[in-house]
Amino acid sequence: MIYDIQKASVLKRASGFLLDIILIAVLAVGFMALLSLICDYDGHYNSYKNEIESAQNTVIEKYKNEHGINLGISQEEYEQLGDEEKKTFDEYAKLANEDMKNILLASDTYKKESSLVLSLSLMMTSVGIFLAMLVLEFIIPVCFKNGQTIGKKVFGIAVMHTNGVRVRPLSMFVRSILGMYVFEIMVPVLIGLMMFFGTLSVLIGTIVLVAICVLQLAIFISTRNTTRS
Repeated sequence: MIYDIQKASVLKRASGFLLDIILIAVLAVGFMALLSLICDYDGHYNSYKNEIESAQNTVIEKYKNEHGINLGISQEEYEQLGDEEKKTFDEYAKLANEDMKNILLASDTYKKESSLVLSLSLMMTSVGIFLAMLVLEFIIPVCFKNGQTIGKKVFGIAVMHTNGVRVRPLSMFVRSILGMYVFEIMVPVLIGLMMFFGTLSVLIGTIVLVAICVLQLAIFISTRNTTRS
């Protein structure tokens, strides 16, 4: 079927897109919370944190007894130190960090729990977003027809081919799952997680994320002719 329709304005498209992103985020968080309960994520994360806190306390106690310096002071207490005291504190803090790393690396519990926390975080994030995308960007548009998500339905936008032919379910699946999920959402999310867990430099991650945002903006503008109202 061919429709005689008009191009949707950029403002309409942006508004519909923003609403869809909000709904995806809300639903994804719900799915992730459910997966968290199933996998006992909180239990593993608490065990992971306890190992770190235990190592910190061990190192703090060691340096207090052996060197007479308290590495557990607050930021306010640190600011009140003199320049020479700060220099001494920083030197011991560097040594303490190395000691703490060695303690953690020698702990089988830490290695196990840290690996589980990272794996579960990636799994819950990817699966949660996938399920949210599947529902909101594929199942609902198939039900609404014309490629309409909830955001597009609210703002009266339909997605179709440039020749006016309605988008078929297979095309919607490729667009939403292979396109939006894999490249537009999961790549930035994975980069963010890698930055959070320290496996990727913050500077490099930020540069990549900015580049992705610029690319997405360029694609958004260049494809304005394929969205109709």
